[in-house]
Amino acid sequence: MSKKFKDKTLSSLPEGSVIGTSSLRRTAQLARNMPHLKVQNIRGNLNTRLRKLDDANSCYAAIILATAGVKRMGWDDRISQILEPEEALYAVGQGALGVECRESDKKIRCLLESLFDVETTLRCVCERSFLKTLGGGCSAPVAVSSSLNNKELTITGAVWSLDGKTLIKSTSKKELYLPDDDGEPPRKCPYQEPRLYCSVVPVRTVSSLSLLGAETLGKDLAKSLIKKNALDVMSQARNEILDSK
Repeated sequence: MSKKFKDKTLSSLPEGSVIGTSSLRRTAQLARNMPHLKVQNIRGNLNTRLRKLDDANSCYAAIILATAGVKRMGWDDRISQILEPEEALYAVGQGALGVECRESDKKIRCLLESLFDVETTLRCVCERSFLKTLGGGCSAPVAVSSSLNNKELTITGAVWSLDGKTLIKSTSKKELYLPDDDGEPPRKCPYQEPRLYCSVVPVRTVSSLSLLGAETLGKDLAKSLIKKNALDVMSQARNEILDSK
């Protein structure tokens, strides 16, 4: 939030206040949930965007950034408001860190196991499966929110038109197989390469049944949105973006 609006929230900003974001997903949600605001494109890294906000002649009342990125830079004091999932869903896998390695490199995979987080992995597999089934990307407003409570994995997914007027949204839940011990090995046959779950290589701290359940949940949610014409909404958004270029 800019200094002159430091005590405000997005919902309490004056009519016509300009919000900076380069995200189609955020733009569509703001248009639908906070129509009193205006959205203007803003680009650059975190330093650049914050500098544009702080400029004395800035047109921005606030800018929207990913909380995870701001916190990783140690700039928690710049966060004026955290948007909850009820206010704005996020991009698939947003905030999660992934390390890429060769699937067949057992030594490196063993070293990386200490960085592995079961909840993050299951949620990411579910979210990525949702997006993969929809065939979405950065060219259409698609967003999710997921949580894992005890053994129940919940995911909410949505698709918007660019102006936010059309919304197709649904929530699905599934109880996963989460053993109390260290989990089952991702493969039983030493000669069989492990199956990938949306490009995620399983490790021995998570059950393959859990990963399959997360993947299936995301896929089924996407299929439910497709039945509600989500693909038509996404296609129209892509066409509008191409026409504007």
